[in-house]
Amino acid sequence: MKQFKFIVSSLFVLLAASSCKKENTPAPVVPTAPKVAKIDMVGSTWSTSYSYNAQGRLSEVKDNSFTSKYDYTSGIPVITSYYTATGVKGHTLSEMVLNSSSRILQYKYTGFNAQGQPYGANPINFEYDANGFQVKKMQSGYEYITEVTNGNMTKLSIRNTTTGVVDRSYTYEFYTDKLDKLNLNIFEAWYDNYVIDNSLMGTKNTNLFKKITYQSATRTEVTDFTYITNADGLLTEYTTNWSVNGAAPTPTTYKIAYQ
Repeated sequence: MKQFKFIVSSLFVLLAASSCKKENTPAPVVPTAPKVAKIDMVGSTWSTSYSYNAQGRLSEVKDNSFTSKYDYTSGIPVITSYYTATGVKGHTLSEMVLNSSSRILQYKYTGFNAQGQPYGANPINFEYDANGFQVKKMQSGYEYITEVTNGNMTKLSIRNTTTGVVDRSYTYEFYTDKLDKLNLNIFEAWYDNYVIDNSLMGTKNTNLFKKITYQSATRTEVTDFTYITNADGLLTEYTTNWSVNGAAPTPTTYKIAYQ
């Protein structure tokens, strides 16, 4: 599905900063579940691979468009993405400010042109609820407000902070009998999050998506999800059926391999 490919690539390119920012660097919670190693799009050359360091944290995420490298040398992560084909730097996520639970309160997004020269730097700020779910994000004149119900993020409203108007939204439905056991926030890409490390971006959904509906003034997109799991309930394959403005849906299947 083209939209999903774009969002996954953009992961590595997904409120206002607290006046009492804590630049703490607590030890991250490293997932103990089997780690995702690769996701392949069936019938396509599109693929995303995941590498981890000795501590079990993400060290590299690579797909056909971007290769993102995670640097923990300073204790505060710095994520740098390069165009996979050329090796030219595409953007960085730096100057992270973390709260006492290792969630990102703020980072600076810096974009680079085709020659690798910076062309702009913007702060992106986050807020979380008492359970660690990301409930608000602010960037580039837009406020992303998320609603959480029964351990899942069920709605995302995107508001223009200049006009005060919500100009687009996502509504999410979940399977109540299918748990999300992945070690990464892969599906949270649908919330426009750029970082998929659980210890940085907030609590992950309890369940797997059943349906996502995107709505703007002129466009309605509906994506349905079906899954195949192994004996341990780990996701091994999923299919999305994506339609725009009532057109016939386009199916796309992805296979997941673990370390």
